[in-house]
Amino acid sequence: MVTKQNQTKPAHWATVERKPNFSDIQINGGVARAPFYPDDDRYPLSSVLDQEIMVEDAAVFRDYETDLGKSDFALLRFSGAAGVDGGSFAGTTICGGVVVVQKVQKAIDDNLLPLTGTITRVPSKTAGHSPYYDIK
Repeated sequence: MVTKQNQTKPAHWATVERKPNFSDIQINGGVARAPFYPDDDRYPLSSVLDQEIMVEDAAVFRDYETDLGKSDFALLRFSGAAGVDGGSFAGTTICGGVVVVQKVQKAIDDNLLPLTGTITRVPSKTAGHSPYYDIK
């Protein structure tokens, strides 16, 4: 697996006064990578929805064949999610939201990970359109 997790972070991050966040990046396309932390605990997206997590590493898969056709999705290795017992947990989750996939790909391409972020389900402002996922 190719990972950018251990590479040097951008020099401008040394001057940032707060933790970098997904809302700091712009969106452009990307490429897929190979198997992703197969030994980590896996959690449904609902386990981390609407809470701040630290995305430590990520992979984007393009044109993955599913029962409903081809789909792009992001695999996220995270930490810091709040558990129901008041503790925190870490592991991996998956999100197929187009906006999340684009932002995660940009973070990978620009070697910005780890980043903090909160994945939310955003209601569409256009009548008849489904809600979408975003990460900020």
